[in-house]
Amino acid sequence: MAQLFSLGVIHTMRPLSIPPALKDAEDAVEVARVWVGKGDLHVMLSVGGYEAGEGPGESTAWGDIMADTVRHVARAISKSTGTYEHVCLREIVDRMMDSLKNDPRFMEGDFHL
Repeated sequence: MAQLFSLGVIHTMRPLSIPPALKDAEDAVEVARVWVGKGDLHVMLSVGGYEAGEGPGESTAWGDIMADTVRHVARAISKSTGTYEHVCLREIVDRMMDSLKNDPRFMEGDFHL
């Protein structure tokens, strides 16, 4: 895995804030947290929120969540580096596909149902 952050860039844990549009939303649910630490990614998931028959199934819904997340990341990288957004998007998707095909490392973690 590529080095995710250079030493010295992140000094303390900085949990992200709840999106302002959802501060008072009673139906909002956090579905994922991703942390970088100790040289690796650490992921916590809340799965099981998409019941069959009420729109997309769980796998399809997570595909939408991942696609939307990738678009947001590409846009953020584009704005911070000046690289065209479509170039950032292509690089992310290419790397993601390579990682899915070629990185069979053992994964540990937890999830909530």
